Amino acid sequence: AGLENGEVKDAYKKLIHEFLDAGGPPDDLIVKIGCQFFGCPVGKSTQGPLQEVHVEGAKVLDFDYLEEFMAQCFLASGCPEKEARVSAGVLIEADKRGIDSHGIGRLKTIY
Repeated sequence: AGLENGEVKDAYKKLIHEFLDAGGPPDDLIVKIGCQFFGCPVGKSTQGPLQEVHVEGAKVLDFDYLEEFMAQCFLASGCPEKEARVSAGVLIEADKRGIDSHGIGRLKTIY
């Protein structure tokens, strides 16, 4: 039998702590994706409370705002309404799951 969701999260957090304590960078893509997926904050060490990593100058935008922005980009480029909404929905779902390589980051490079 596999691990229960809570056990998977705990095991992941333990591995992340070990990775960070060994000097691994907190901005590592696998760390970021896993922590977004499992909802665990990323810190520099297990010594003391964990702090989320913030990027200086970064802005947090609501998913609904981003989805509408992407839909409007598709519409402005001549995409039909239905396809624009579906495409924006697919991209935002990737962002919601923490898969940055397949979300809004693809909007300009692929579409």
